[in-house]
Amino acid sequence: MKCGLEIHQELEGKKLFCQCPTELNDEAPDSTFVRKLRAVKGETEEVDVAAAHEQKKDKEFVYEFQEDNACLVEMDEAPPRQVNQQALETAVTISRLLNCTIVDAAQFMRKTVVDGSNTSGFQRTSLIGRNGWIEVDGKKIGIQIVVLEEDAARIMEAKDKTTHYRLDRLGIPMLEIATDPDITSPKECKAVTEAIGNLLRSVKVKRGIGTIRQDINISIPGGERVEIKGAQDLSKITDLCNNEISRQQGLIELKKQLKGSFAFNMKELQSFANTQSQVLKDKNIFGIKVEKAKGLLGKELQPDKRFGTELSDHAKHYGAGIMHSDELPKFGITEEEIVAVRQELECGEEDAFIITATDKATAERALRAVVERLREATKGVPREVRKPNQDGTTSYSRPMPGAARMYPETDVPINPIPPAYLKQTLPETVQQKTFRYQKMGLGEDLAKDIAKENSALFEACLGYGLKEAYVAEILVSAAPTIRRQHNVDISPTDEDYHDLFKAIGKGEAAKENALDILKENKPVKDVLKKYKSMPDKDLKEHLERIVAANKGAPMGALMGLAMRELRGKAPGEKISKLLKELV
Repeated sequence: MKCGLEIHQELEGKKLFCQCPTELNDEAPDSTFVRKLRAVKGETEEVDVAAAHEQKKDKEFVYEFQEDNACLVEMDEAPPRQVNQQALETAVTISRLLNCTIVDAAQFMRKTVVDGSNTSGFQRTSLIGRNGWIEVDGKKIGIQIVVLEEDAARIMEAKDKTTHYRLDRLGIPMLEIATDPDITSPKECKAVTEAIGNLLRSVKVKRGIGTIRQDINISIPGGERVEIKGAQDLSKITDLCNNEISRQQGLIELKKQLKGSFAFNMKELQSFANTQSQVLKDKNIFGIKVEKAKGLLGKELQPDKRFGTELSDHAKHYGAGIMHSDELPKFGITEEEIVAVRQELECGEEDAFIITATDKATAERALRAVVERLREATKGVPREVRKPNQDGTTSYSRPMPGAARMYPETDVPINPIPPAYLKQTLPETVQQKTFRYQKMGLGEDLAKDIAKENSALFEACLGYGLKEAYVAEILVSAAPTIRRQHNVDISPTDEDYHDLFKAIGKGEAAKENALDILKENKPVKDVLKKYKSMPDKDLKEHLERIVAANKGAPMGALMGLAMRELRGKAPGEKISKLLKELV
């Protein structure tokens, strides 16, 4: 396996070319407008193959917007404003953390995108850093480029000929970090993804589902580079890699077995005139013969996905579903109907067939796409972009784009990189924080969790005289522990944690009561009186009675009896100290 990553991370603050906020909003839009987009020639005087592919779909795009998070810039009705300097500074900082050479100036380019995700038909993007590296598990992984660009609009609804986009995400500043193809295993791919993700936490980035996305570029010997675009779930990275390796291996083997010429010869079929299949009944059915491919359309390339699935993905791009002979009889289609179809299409013993139920124009576009994919299969693995599925498999998305989609941006002035950006002290990374927290006495996993998620709150709560490991453990494990043990989802604020640790530090609440206090899922200051510690005088009287009633008992036994009676009434350390004095 040879693999490189492209990691896309949204940034906090304002949008890249206007002052609109970067929050998403799922409420009803204030208004909508409709557009169609077309591919144009890039700087090389050629139309990009991926853009041309999208234009063939002849889709219409409905854009929804709300006035509080989108303006005329997102609608492509006004030119972009000055580039967001905070985003530019962040891009330079990340480039420096990745040991990159920083460019002299940010010069934005236009990247042709006509799938509707940009109202203008292109995405603005600028190189910031190049030729860097990051060390992962003792190995240097090259960083080709760090790019600052604008994020795309988000899909709200997709139909055959119309897609609805929301403009709240369009224009959010986003970093793209592309590695060299130095990754050689699925496990290493996940490790590099996690390492770069942790590095990005050193700066002000957006958090949550969809704010960071990975594109995984994979090839194997005899295969081709395939891009799995938009992977969001880190836990699925290894599955995506393993399944793509399996898919390419299967296609390489399939190449040796496919012997047909695959001429396009579509026929309207009469074999289903009286069919009882609810899928085909009262519909126009069209079919093609697939020469010498019997048994090959059902060849599994990924778990529960066969070569026929790949062909189906291409047909679906033109609005049609297909069935093939390797999966029939099924869907109410009888053996007699299969025999009749084979006769109509003049199939020999080694031939397969594919059918679709739709109008003639759609059938011709879809089946031509299928035939083209069959021809590609005789050459091996096609270069293409694929989308990840939730089960760790992938589906065909579009052809691989090339350099023809880029051309200079004429609306955004060249922005020299301010020298001050190159001299600023770099922020502490998650890895550096982890090492520092381990020196405080935290275990490696706990130190890493705190460094990734709660470092600012953790350090702010260390001023109450409590042990660092105790504070860290409460911040990391309180919520999942309470959810697991009591089926309660808590949402304490930073102020709640400060109130909790302050009370425990002063002896006003016992450490043992921390989870019980948080479990109430109310402001901690309102709950503390319920768990107020016993006054020292009363505590000492209780302990004197326990000692008197158990004369001669060892210290451990006395401590057990005391904790059984007084747990939550006073800190365990205080109980132990007073017992030792009494004994």
